Amino acid sequence: MFNLCKQYLLKLLFITSIFSFNVFSTIAYAQTPPGSNIWVGQLVKEEESIVIKGLKKMTDSDDYTNQPYFLSEETLLFTQAVNDKNISENEQTDVFKLNLVTGEQTNLTKSSTSEYSPTPMPKQTGLSVIRVNEAGLQELWQLDFNGKPISNLLPAIEPVGYHVWLNEHELMLFVLGEPHQLVKANIKKPSSKGTVLDTNPGPSLFNIPNTRLFSYTQQPNTDNAEVWQLKIQSFVNSSTIALDSILLPDTAYYYAWSHEGDLLTSDNGALVAMDLSEKPRLFTQVKGACKTNVSRIAVSAAGKIALVCSV
Repeated sequence: MFNLCKQYLLKLLFITSIFSFNVFSTIAYAQTPPGSNIWVGQLVKEEESIVIKGLKKMTDSDDYTNQPYFLSEETLLFTQAVNDKNISENEQTDVFKLNLVTGEQTNLTKSSTSEYSPTPMPKQTGLSVIRVNEAGLQELWQLDFNGKPISNLLPAIEPVGYHVWLNEHELMLFVLGEPHQLVKANIKKPSSKGTVLDTNPGPSLFNIPNTRLFSYTQQPNTDNAEVWQLKIQSFVNSSTIALDSILLPDTAYYYAWSHEGDLLTSDNGALVAMDLSEKPRLFTQVKGACKTNVSRIAVSAAGKIALVCSV
């Protein structure tokens, strides 16, 4: 019931909709956000419902701990603020690796500047991260799996806020500016500025599982400036559709896709599943884990789910 209809998705490949949108305040990493922790469980379908089994707190920090991404079913990447005078005079963020079996955490980067958004690259060629250079510029870098910097993948594009891989060479970027831009880039063209596909996207950039489609959010031109609308775009022909029926709940800023194609987001401490035509459906309460709202959500290929909850 929650899954996206395949016939409907095929229609999205050929439809383009144009809307006007509000500009939202600049997202930047100049100040470290509030403290948070990561919880991990298993998504399970039970008849018409989705439940989370075995939800467990996997980090225990008063600092910013966020941006989870499953490297495998046993390993989670994430970003965490550190305040180690042996590394830097200022608080910064490093990329960490968490063994979900043993609970062991490893700081991969230990650098003098900050890294964000650790993401496995296609073909297992390493990790891509947003890396702040010595001049304070946010760049997209490749690291090896031990956290060692290899190269600036797109030296002509900055400041990069978020990214998602479409294939081995192409990716979508959230590029900060006035306005923010959704940019399609190719690491085989490092001197190119890429192609601007839209303006003022939200920070959640995702491939939709088992499709050739990509999704992001944007604020529609409505009286409620806090509501985010889902937009879907084809990898093949860059056509876009804004889904009028899919507005995230008023308190939701982030969303994710489950391994089975369910749209997952949060609403006042409850997780909800959404499809293209129906209202949000509650599938679990997580208020025991989160004092406030769930922020980031990540799902593995086999249905493990990571939730970020404020301290």
